[in-house]
Amino acid sequence: MKIFLAWWEAKSLNEIIETWIIENLFMSYYSLRTKKNILELRELLSLRRKKCKLIVLDSWAHTFFSELSSEWLSVSVHTKKTKTKESPEIYMKNYLSWLKVFHPYIDYFVELDIWEIVWQERVEFWREEIKKAWLWNKCITAYHPNIMTDEYFENMCKESGSKYIGVEWDRPNRPRLPYNKLIKIARKYNVRLHWFAMTKKSVYFDYPFFSVDSTSWLAWLQYWASITLNRDKQVQATRFKNKEQLLEVKEKNIHLTHSKQKKTQHMLRALYAAKAYKVIQEQSEHLWKERWITY
Repeated sequence: MKIFLAWWEAKSLNEIIETWIIENLFMSYYSLRTKKNILELRELLSLRRKKCKLIVLDSWAHTFFSELSSEWLSVSVHTKKTKTKESPEIYMKNYLSWLKVFHPYIDYFVELDIWEIVWQERVEFWREEIKKAWLWNKCITAYHPNIMTDEYFENMCKESGSKYIGVEWDRPNRPRLPYNKLIKIARKYNVRLHWFAMTKKSVYFDYPFFSVDSTSWLAWLQYWASITLNRDKQVQATRFKNKEQLLEVKEKNIHLTHSKQKKTQHMLRALYAAKAYKVIQEQSEHLWKERWITY
């Protein structure tokens, strides 16, 4: 299983990219499009293209558009703050224009995953636009099992140009979706499945998805924590009450990630976290290979 580490749009992360530690990364179109200096953007993308094996661009449409409250919607929060004034149609137009220019720097991109807002007919129309732009072979289409049928998913597998489909993450207070059934159908058509926003380590060893993406590696920054590997080569996250406590800690496997210089502290903790998830990826791939499941 490939683990894609998310949030690599910042130039400040270039130093980490230079280490060759990051194999697979997720980036956000919504963040990248704000970079108006084309030369700097090309330089940023070129470095990531040179140093990383697989790069996926997420449209982030599902996150940044508002939905009406309704029980059948699959989104995690029904009434969100709208962070863009664009209509979905304009957003898609700009997204496609951006992709036509910068697609050589990425391996795959995720379609506008907003069935709940514009209905599936519009999403399917956009898929045709992607095909006309000769980008269908890089498009990851998205599937929501509780609002789409198994027959629809099987048809998606048949028509996928990239042979790569994304499945939504677990929802709070809902039973887990029938992932094994979806995996079985996908393998029938030699399609790889990606699990969006999956951060539970145990799941990596329960379901043979081709890939997942996660922001949990950033816990070192978000939650005043340091992520390393313990003696059993399991990811260990140590959390602290405040910044001062984190900076003063001296425990084994944690003190190595700290420095008097703030920038160095951040980079060291990011590197240790990235290395930890790289080991998890290797463990997962080894396990599924032993079970005779490879991609």
